[in-house]
Amino acid sequence: MTIEERQLNVIAQCFSARPYGISQFRASSGFVLVELLIAICVVTASLAGIFALSHQSMRIVNDMKNETCAAQIAESEMERLRAMSWNRLAAMDSSFVLNPNGTPGLAQMNRGKAVVRIQAMPGETEKDKLRAVSVRITWFDRDGRNKELALATLMTPRRE
Repeated sequence: MTIEERQLNVIAQCFSARPYGISQFRASSGFVLVELLIAICVVTASLAGIFALSHQSMRIVNDMKNETCAAQIAESEMERLRAMSWNRLAAMDSSFVLNPNGTPGLAQMNRGKAVVRIQAMPGETEKDKLRAVSVRITWFDRDGRNKELALATLMTPRRE
């Protein structure tokens, strides 16, 4: 047997066993298409999950940004009130609303509003009365839900 005959014989054996023959390819071509469609569905579902998670994390970041901004506004207003003289603080109205244009950060919040309430505590002499001071910040989130943050403290005249 010559080398050419051996090669032809080996080739014939390969095709007769048909591990990779043409007829076998035709029989399994539909199966490959189904596998491809399933793989595309799995990839699409996982990408949709990733995008949904990304959207949810952006919403949480935005909510936390608003809460942080509200806390900073309330704390700065509380510090402004602490720095006032007692006579001026005692003479202030019992409740007032901060101007959104004059309060940094409040104008950026969705319908943000800041209310400061100063109340005299009962049972004290007029001069040494404790004052209950609260700062309440309200705003609306993207879904239109009302959010609120409040700080409260007691203030008394400074001893000098």
